[in-house]
Amino acid sequence: MNDELEPYENTIPFDVLRREFRFELDQKYALINALRDAPEIPPVIVLRLIARAADYPSDHNKGKELQRKYGSEAIPYKHEYEGGAGLWFRIRQGLKSNG
Repeated sequence: MNDELEPYENTIPFDVLRREFRFELDQKYALINALRDAPEIPPVIVLRLIARAADYPSDHNKGKELQRKYGSEAIPYKHEYEGGAGLWFRIRQGLKSNG
C-alpha cells in the first residue's frame, strides 16, 4: 500500500471559479455598504446572506409585512429573503440608535 497522496488537481473551470469569487466579493461589499448606509431595505444579496441568522417566526413575519410595504422587487417571495428582511429591520434599528 502506497502512503503517498496523489497531488490534488483542481478541475473547476476558471470561469466557474471566477464567477464564484466575484459573487463572494459582491456579497461582502454589499453587506459592508448596507451596514455603512443602513438603507430601509438592503440589496437582495444581503437579505439572502443574513437570512441564516433570522429568527423564526418573528423575523419572517416582519419580513412579510415589509414585503407588502416595499413590494416583491425589494423583498422577493422567498422564505430566505423574508427572514433576512425581518432581521435587517432589527439590525437597522440598532444601527440607527447608535448613529
